[in-house]
Amino acid sequence: MTIRAAGIMFLTDEGQVLLLKRGAGGDHPGEWCFPGGRAEEGEDLEDAAVREAREELGPQPYGRLVQWTRQIKDGIDFTTFVARIKQPFVPKVEGEHVGWMWVNAQALNSDLSVIPENEKYTTPAPVTESRDDADGKFSQDLADYTDDGGMADYCAVCVHFEAPQGCTLVNGPISPEGWCRFFDRDLRIDAVFRESEHPRDEDGKFTEGGGGVKLSRTKDRAFTGKQVATKTTLSKQQAGALGERIIRQHINAQPLNMKAANFPVDMISGNNLIEVKTGLVSNGPSAQKWRATIGQPGKAETEWLKTASPDAKAAWNAEKMKAIMQRKQNALRTLSKETGRKLKPMTVTTIINPDTKTADVFQFEGFHLHIRWGSDETKKAYVGSYRYEEGDDAGAGAGKRAA
Repeated sequence: MTIRAAGIMFLTDEGQVLLLKRGAGGDHPGEWCFPGGRAEEGEDLEDAAVREAREELGPQPYGRLVQWTRQIKDGIDFTTFVARIKQPFVPKVEGEHVGWMWVNAQALNSDLSVIPENEKYTTPAPVTESRDDADGKFSQDLADYTDDGGMADYCAVCVHFEAPQGCTLVNGPISPEGWCRFFDRDLRIDAVFRESEHPRDEDGKFTEGGGGVKLSRTKDRAFTGKQVATKTTLSKQQAGALGERIIRQHINAQPLNMKAANFPVDMISGNNLIEVKTGLVSNGPSAQKWRATIGQPGKAETEWLKTASPDAKAAWNAEKMKAIMQRKQNALRTLSKETGRKLKPMTVTTIINPDTKTADVFQFEGFHLHIRWGSDETKKAYVGSYRYEEGDDAGAGAGKRAA
């Protein structure tokens, strides 16, 4: 069986590359390597490379990753990405590695087997210029800091932020609404599912959390393949809230995002970590799909997008999509540890007709960036349709009937 793995070559503007020295307790002791390691099951290789780098180095600057090499050898399929950075940084090496050094990139070949003697170091290379104050923090310029972060990723929800205007890594003052390349979301700020707060009955079902809807099975489909003009109008927020209440009742789940609007997943049920997506039968053909979202761009991004080239926008969108999936995988790992269970990712979707009060429900394995309603994948994922009745606590999901 081939093992998938990935790593990062950090390359500075002056052509320096970071290498780590393997310790005696692991594979290939004493050899030098790039930060990296084994990918988890179903994990994107870029996500794996970033995760391994954080685990082996601590916080580090990195931007867009570009694939450099792929080597399959001795049962390991290893992909190396390049991260261009301004200048060297000081890694926090511990555990499986016993040393580190920055070397001239021209001194290396693709498998690191050639490092000239005059490029080797027995002690870490001096890189004190990477942090420029007495506390050893990075300058705002080096961190690419901006006062204007996005709706989902901003300093106030970063693990390094120190209220009211401080940071453990970057020189202040730091705005709670800012962002930098060291951003690492603090999942503890958002929401954690605590079993003790959600009692169950004798059958193991939650005694609370029906969500204000009552469901009954029906053979009538909400969506038959064509757009339907409805008299009852729902905003995106109302439709999303109603869809979540329907799904909560359908799978007997509890929400995770009670404390944060932008938490990357929505619910937990048994060993499943669930993302919920909702659509309306009134959606036009181009909108007949479910897609992952990460919130609206900040002011600086909005202004940049007005003048950005099509290629630049495409690259920006690709980065956003990767960030979405990375946040979901981070949540999966964190909440697996919180609950003591190996949670599996699941996407549960619904299409709602608010006039007939019917909803079609679909279940997919894993997390997805987008799923088209008319795809073969969706046809296979269909699990049934419901008629729903909203209770007194239906709130905004009740919608407004047109005259």
